[in-house]
Amino acid sequence: MSKIHLATKESALSDPSYRYQIDKLDIKAQGKQGNMTTYFLNSEGIADKISRSSKLFGKYISNGLSCPSGFDKEKSCLTFKGTYSYDQIFKYFMEFVQVYVLCPICDYPEMRLYNQKDKAKKLGIYYHCESCGSDNLVNAKLDKTYEFIEKNI
Repeated sequence: MSKIHLATKESALSDPSYRYQIDKLDIKAQGKQGNMTTYFLNSEGIADKISRSSKLFGKYISNGLSCPSGFDKEKSCLTFKGTYSYDQIFKYFMEFVQVYVLCPICDYPEMRLYNQKDKAKKLGIYYHCESCGSDNLVNAKLDKTYEFIEKNI
């Protein structure tokens, strides 16, 4: 199975030995016409690799696709009601990675997310990068997904 680089900088994208790689998303649509479901078959393995719960990026993807998401216990994977292509799901997954996984300073996926409780700072989702040490507010739109992630980290 091919790999995906978790980076945005050209230097990392062209480096075949870049250490932050994940398996290509395994997306499959099944069902009868009018009742199709798209399965993100390796969502749990991907969640482990990026150190985020699959329900967080599942919610982000489902909001982007404007569809309900769920979890198939039998297949142990995320589901999306309807038929969606690899490219559609990949687009929203990579948006999630850009905002909630990759450090905006060093571009490494070593951000630890936490909620700010201190009244002296603005409330919201903050990150601490284990690689470069930066500590700041996550730069994200205040939408339903942001609020969901804030409540579930």
